[in-house]
Amino acid sequence: MKRNYLSKANKIEAIHVIVFVITLFSMFFLFSSNILRIYSAIWLVGLWSVDHIYGSCPLTRWEHKFRTLAGQRIKKTKFIPRFLHKAFNLRFSDRLTELGLTVYFFFSSLILIRYFI
Repeated sequence: MKRNYLSKANKIEAIHVIVFVITLFSMFFLFSSNILRIYSAIWLVGLWSVDHIYGSCPLTRWEHKFRTLAGQRIKKTKFIPRFLHKAFNLRFSDRLTELGLTVYFFFSSLILIRYFI
């Protein structure tokens, strides 16, 4: 049964990596001059909103839940610092990643306001 929980946690982690890559591309496209700029802004505003409505990313919460049920000890960190440490041995604090996402949220909000008004 623990392998089943670990398998689910690994699948959620894979989905989370895909979402992270889409977010990185969205951050780059935010400063382009084509239609991708609007879609990037919508993606980043939505991502930030979901994160703040639930208190943390729902994927992170599910992954922590399944890893805990599988018997693994999980530090209470956000996905991005944990992933960057695991994949590239880079250390970032939760606050730094939260600040970065918030800055992009405000840029995205300004772009959307300018586009729709």
